Amino acid sequence: MFVTAIFFEYMYSEREIYYIGAGHDPLYIYRANMRKVEKVIPG
Repeated sequence: MFVTAIFFEYMYSEREIYYIGAGHDPLYIYRANMRKVEKVIPG
Protein backbone atom coordinates (compact mmCIF):
# COMPACT_ATOMS: atom_id res chain seq x y z
CA MET A 1 0.00 0.00 0.00
CA PHE A 2 1.22 3.54 -0.73
CA VAL A 3 -0.05 7.08 -0.63
CA THR A 4 0.45 9.71 -3.33
CA ALA A 5 -0.18 13.41 -2.75
CA ILE A 6 0.20 16.61 -4.73
CA PHE A 7 -0.53 20.24 -3.89
CA PHE A 8 -0.80 23.04 -6.47
CA GLU A 9 -0.92 26.78 -5.93
CA TYR A 10 -1.75 28.98 -8.93
CA MET A 11 -0.55 32.58 -8.65
CA TYR A 12 -2.85 34.37 -11.10
CA SER A 13 -0.99 37.70 -10.96
CA GLU A 14 2.32 35.97 -11.82
CA ARG A 15 0.74 33.35 -14.13
CA GLU A 16 2.80 30.65 -12.40
CA ILE A 17 2.04 27.33 -10.73
CA TYR A 18 3.88 26.15 -7.65
CA TYR A 19 3.63 22.50 -6.64
CA ILE A 20 4.72 19.97 -4.07
CA GLY A 21 4.47 16.28 -4.85
CA ALA A 22 4.97 13.17 -2.74
CA GLY A 23 4.50 9.74 -4.18
CA HIS A 24 5.74 7.20 -6.67
CA ASP A 25 4.97 8.53 -10.14
CA PRO A 26 6.64 11.53 -11.81
CA LEU A 27 4.64 14.66 -12.59
CA TYR A 28 3.76 15.45 -16.22
CA ILE A 29 2.46 18.75 -17.60
CA TYR A 30 0.55 19.11 -20.86
CA ARG A 31 1.32 22.40 -22.60
CA ALA A 32 -1.68 22.97 -24.85
CA ASN A 33 -0.16 25.88 -26.77
CA MET A 34 2.75 23.64 -27.85
CA ARG A 35 0.74 20.37 -27.88
CA LYS A 36 3.51 18.79 -25.85
CA VAL A 37 3.78 16.67 -22.68
CA GLU A 38 6.68 17.58 -20.41
CA LYS A 39 8.09 15.52 -17.52
CA VAL A 40 8.85 17.66 -14.47
CA ILE A 41 12.19 16.87 -12.84
CA PRO A 42 12.23 17.73 -9.11
CA GLY A 43 14.95 19.91 -7.73
